Amino acid sequence: MAEFRTNFPVEEDKPARKIVFLGDPKVGKTTFIKRYSEYMRDYYRCERFEGTYLAFTQYVLYLNRFDRRVPIRFLDLPSDTSEESRLDQYPNEINVIVLCYAVDDLASFANVWERWIPEFQEYYPDARFYLLGLKCDMRLELLAANRIPVNAERGRVVHQRYRFSGDYLECSVEGNPQHARHCMDILINDAFMYEATLRVE
Repeated sequence: MAEFRTNFPVEEDKPARKIVFLGDPKVGKTTFIKRYSEYMRDYYRCERFEGTYLAFTQYVLYLNRFDRRVPIRFLDLPSDTSEESRLDQYPNEINVIVLCYAVDDLASFANVWERWIPEFQEYYPDARFYLLGLKCDMRLELLAANRIPVNAERGRVVHQRYRFSGDYLECSVEGNPQHARHCMDILINDAFMYEATLRVE
């Protein structure tokens, strides 16, 4: 779990780490971010701020790293953002990109490689990027209704084919919130481990 303490100074000499979340509307990425940040606020007294950053909704947390309180930004692309606005307002630098899809939405899964990978790699060809499957608790409901969800094996195949960073991640915020928080901790640790990637114009 990412740690937080109130008695450490804020690190002012470095920009906030940025984790950018991309994906189709209603895949669950906003819920994933908000539940984590609310948990850190409620249980670890983590300072939490919500606002806007360019075309993104941002959630800022102050986390303990190396005896300092360091800001990290979760940047969530609103579902109604036009393609023109997205392309014009991606940040100048990022640490991690997370491509999200919902296991109950086959179109959102296909758009991972049809839309989102080509779009962000145009600007961040060397960025570290993760694949995150959400709403895993829906699999049994879909099967009971004779609908086919995206299974974990298909997620791992795409993860390997497109050379995503780290391990393939999937979780259910509703069904297993503790594991969902573990997935976010992995992304945060990665953001602190590697230098930011600059946007290429």
